[in-house]
Amino acid sequence: MALARRKMSRGLAACGLTLFAVLSAQGAGSAHDGVPVGKALQECGLSAGTEHARLGETFWAAVGFPDNVSSKPLTITDVTLLDAPDGLRVLGYAAFSVDDTDGFVPLARGRHETGMPDFDSLPDHAKAPLVVQPHSDAVIFYMAKVQITAPPKGIWGATRFDYIQNDRHYQQTLHCEFELKVER
Repeated sequence: MALARRKMSRGLAACGLTLFAVLSAQGAGSAHDGVPVGKALQECGLSAGTEHARLGETFWAAVGFPDNVSSKPLTITDVTLLDAPDGLRVLGYAAFSVDDTDGFVPLARGRHETGMPDFDSLPDHAKAPLVVQPHSDAVIFYMAKVQITAPPKGIWGATRFDYIQNDRHYQQTLHCEFELKVER
């Protein structure tokens, strides 16, 4: 699965996008509305961005690749970006298969570009809960479609995953950072 995740990052440079780093760390979370903190998902540790964005432009940004490191299956029921910096507006969320995108895509412009998938025409796997088997990498990754409304002030760095495991609801925050800077 690591190869599939890196496969699409090769095309980022041609689009003026940068994959900054891939880190390795165990996920940590924070509870919301009294829901227990989960530990079944492995930390993403992805950081991507571009310094060549324009006001009004849209991007698809990866917000999580739900790898289940626990010994029991889980069902993802919701994904939410946390702490959006001023200047970025979330237009929607979607989940895509690595098979449909020819690998993991950390960041892509909202308009279809040569060498990148046309996300607006791909099947959205977020329309139904996603089951992730124990000790397995998901073949689905989550993305947010965001629009630049003003020069963004900061890095977006946290995504909350809501999931059910053993008939209990959990929330876990993963860190998949991206930064969009407006070209001057």
